[in-house]
Amino acid sequence: MKKVVMIILGLAVGYTYADSFSGMLSGTDSVKKISQIPSEKCLRYSDVTIITQVDDDLPGEHILVKNDPNASCAWESDSSWLVDSGEASYFKGKYKDKLIIDRGTGTNFRDILVYDLGSHNLIFSTSYEEPLKLDDGIISYWKNMDDIVASSDNCDKYEDGQKSGLVAQIQHNFSVDINSSSQAPKAIDSKKTRCNLVQ
Repeated sequence: MKKVVMIILGLAVGYTYADSFSGMLSGTDSVKKISQIPSEKCLRYSDVTIITQVDDDLPGEHILVKNDPNASCAWESDSSWLVDSGEASYFKGKYKDKLIIDRGTGTNFRDILVYDLGSHNLIFSTSYEEPLKLDDGIISYWKNMDDIVASSDNCDKYEDGQKSGLVAQIQHNFSVDINSSSQAPKAIDSKKTRCNLVQ
């Protein structure tokens, strides 16, 4: 049985910015109010209420969206949108009419997913490497280039990777604009390159 009493974190008045508490992507919409118990968070935005619930059996959390900023914080999936983003999914924030979810179990080889709040459609997803940034609706990230093999010739960290057991990757910096009303925004390769070590 779910706990009914929630601990109010003293954030009922004013705004809490997305980068001011753990797990949120800086640059996402401000939260008006947050309620929290150990396994759940209830985040009230100006247009929706989003509830996250820790998965008891697997890594990650369940994410429930209610189209009312004053909706109950009770977990009522029958009257709301239960986001089906798979295992090891974590709510990273909301930007305008987009929901941003991070998925993965380790520090490397993670995925970023962007859903449209109106249609509930997944409009963008990709694997990424940190840092992940959001600035005025532009998500930027690094991505492994599978067709370029890292070597001592093109990677200054290659030898360190060999010694430490880490894998050297050639990565490019990409960006995607989620401001667009497009149901399929395209990532743009900046051609900026780095060599990075991953597990």
